[in-house]
Amino acid sequence: TCSSAGTILPAIASSIEIDLFPKRLQNKIPVRLIHALAAVLILVIILGIYQAEARSLIDIVLRCSGYTYGPLVGLYGIGIFTKIQLQHRRIPILCIAAVAISAYLDWNSADLFNGYKIGVELIAVNALTFVALAMVFARKKH
Repeated sequence: TCSSAGTILPAIASSIEIDLFPKRLQNKIPVRLIHALAAVLILVIILGIYQAEARSLIDIVLRCSGYTYGPLVGLYGIGIFTKIQLQHRRIPILCIAAVAISAYLDWNSADLFNGYKIGVELIAVNALTFVALAMVFARKKH
């Protein structure tokens, strides 16, 4: 939806105001201050990408999506392909546990898998970890 670089900053500023600020603070903080916060956020992201020394931005995006979307893909697969019924209160805990286990496997993959380093398949590892945890802590539908 950001067709040019000039629309990115207002889009991020609007998203910050609407999604992150409580209702009572919305429309009370000056727009210029929110734009300044958004500009600082973008600068921090750019500096983080530079410090990560990644080959490309897409590598970073795929790596981050491996952590964030893995449990969602696992949850979607459970809902579509199984009759497993999860307790709603446990889902966030299972997601955090799956991400933690996947992060451990990712950071230590060279030692654990004889020199093999996990790459873009991290999303599948994370999703399968979530599914395994969900199957252990789920009850089946009648």
